[in-house]
This record gives sequence, structure tokens and C-alpha cells, in this order.
Amino acid sequence: MIALRALRYARGMTQRQVADAIGVSATSITQYESGDREPSIDKLKKLAALFDCTIDELVNGKTKKKVIVRRRKNKCMK
Repeated sequence: MIALRALRYARGMTQRQVADAIGVSATSITQYESGDREPSIDKLKKLAALFDCTIDELVNGKTKKKVIVRRRKNKCMK
């Protein structure tokens, strides 16, 4: 979940702060960020609420705005 690390950095939060906010250990956040472990759907919901984003944005690392821009570029290129 590369997006998790980017969102956490953007908010200036530590792994401990995110962990405390969603009720897991800092080690779990490290594992989520490295891809060694997947968060439960409940934890994904809490992360999405914490960072004010969608679960899709957390998992795929793409915002809706970026997807729209990418589609427009593809249409222009054709």
C-alpha cells in the first residue's frame, strides 16, 4: 500500500500516530506500507476516514482526479 505511506507523509504523521488512530500496532502500519501484510476491511475503512480518501485510492494509489487526467491524455493521443 504505497499510497498509505504517501498519505501519511503528506499529513506529517508518524506510523505510531496512524496506528493509534485506527487501533493497530506501529508494526502493522510498517507491514501495510511494505506490502508484507494486508489490512482488514475494517482497518481500510478507518484509514480511508483518517486520510479523507476512498479505499480504492488507498489500495491502488490513484485518486479519481489522476484517473480522469490519464483518460483524457489517452484520448488525445489516439
